[in-house]
Parts: sequence; structure tokens; C-alpha cells
Amino acid sequence: MVSLSIIVGVVFGVFCCIFQFFPLSNLNVLWMAFASAALYFNGGGNTKDFPNYALSFIAGCAWGLLYIWGVGFLVKAGLSVPLTLLIDVGVITAAVCLVHFILLAKTWLNHAPSIFMAIAFTFSLGGKDLIAEIVTVICGFILAIICLEGNKLFAGLSKKSEAE
Repeated sequence: MVSLSIIVGVVFGVFCCIFQFFPLSNLNVLWMAFASAALYFNGGGNTKDFPNYALSFIAGCAWGLLYIWGVGFLVKAGLSVPLTLLIDVGVITAAVCLVHFILLAKTWLNHAPSIFMAIAFTFSLGGKDLIAEIVTVICGFILAIICLEGNKLFAGLSKKSEAE
């Protein structure tokens, strides 16, 4: 765990430094890289699962936009906020679960935590800066992979040097 801690610190420190040189740094999305990396670490961090995480996240962004549009539509139609949320969140959440847990369960669009994280992140940005959101989150997933694979490499080198 010591080596992983050091690797995570170095990789994320370098990422944050580099991130500041890109326009994304003005959009308050850097935190999303940390949250997505935490999700990836918590899910076991298997490199082969990257497409599930990334594509499910992108699908979740689309659902997040649908939630936002639905709220706006129902409020403009004159419904109260509590009733709007009951209908919008209830119906769309049921649809998300049906589509991704049943219809797409055996595809790359089946990673529920990524889908719901995307919905929450899309809400947090009000549906704006979607490209920045997606790029930052995918960077977080990739950073987690780099850290985990780097730790495996370091562990392999340590075992090799101990054997000599």
C-alpha cells in the first residue's frame, strides 16, 4: 500500500499541475477526476473494465440531460417542484434501471455506478460543460489505471530484486 500511495500522490500531483494549463481548469471540474478515480479504485480497477466505465459514464451524461430537460418541461407545464421531481426522477430512474440493468446488461453500457455518477455530475454542472465533464472523468479513470498498473509493475520489480 505504501508504493500505491506514493504512486497515486505523484500521478495525481502531476495531473493537477498539467491540468492547470488547459481551459478545463476554469470550469471547476478537476474534482471529478478524483471522484471517478475513487469509483474505479473501489470497483477493483481492472483495466479490461475501462470501456464499461467510460461508455456507461457517457450514457449517464445523456440521461442526466434528460432529467434536466424533464424538470424544465414539467415546471413550465405548471407542475409543482415536488410533483415534477416525483414524476421526472421516478420515471427516468426506472427507465435507466430497465435499460441498463436488463436490456443492456451484457454490454459495455452496464456499469450502474458510472451511470449514476454521470447523472449527478451532469446535475452539478446544470447540463453545461458536458465535454469538460466527460474528458475530466475519463482522465480520472485513466489515472486510476496508471496508478494500479504502475503499482503492479513496481511490485514485480521489487519481487525480482528480492529474488536476486
